[in-house]
Amino acid sequence: METKQELLKRHWIFALVLGVVSAGVGWFWGSGAQILYTSNTDLPMFGNGVENPEWLGGLLGAVFGFAAGVFYTAKLASMLHDVKRGGRIFVKVISWGVLVGLACSSLVHAAMMLFYRNLHFGPMAIGAFFGIFSGAILGPVASGIFVACYSKKRNRD
Repeated sequence: METKQELLKRHWIFALVLGVVSAGVGWFWGSGAQILYTSNTDLPMFGNGVENPEWLGGLLGAVFGFAAGVFYTAKLASMLHDVKRGGRIFVKVISWGVLVGLACSSLVHAAMMLFYRNLHFGPMAIGAFFGIFSGAILGPVASGIFVACYSKKRNRD
């Protein structure tokens, strides 16, 4: 069995594409998530005189989204043996998609909670729903494309 690094080297273009798509989704949801931290107050400047960056949520979403996409590709590549044996891969890819989406959303909200010094878990709970939803959609779509590409390549060999 190959290591995750070896699998990522072999499937690097898919990891890059899924990372970029995940970063785009992360930017979109992260930009919206920032509203949860700035909507009840007028925060053009923080108490210490630092300007409130309007792009922070999007940037955090994109960074963590890219990492989630690359991690998910590594996990998909390591599950390829299940496809060969006809295992129940669909349940696994949805489960992993949901877990990765939830982890990404939680990291974005944890970073924003630290940045905005807001220790209320309401925004994180709201964000968890969007992370689960995104992972449940992106996971099966990405894995279907990945398996189709892998099967097509395997059939040519």
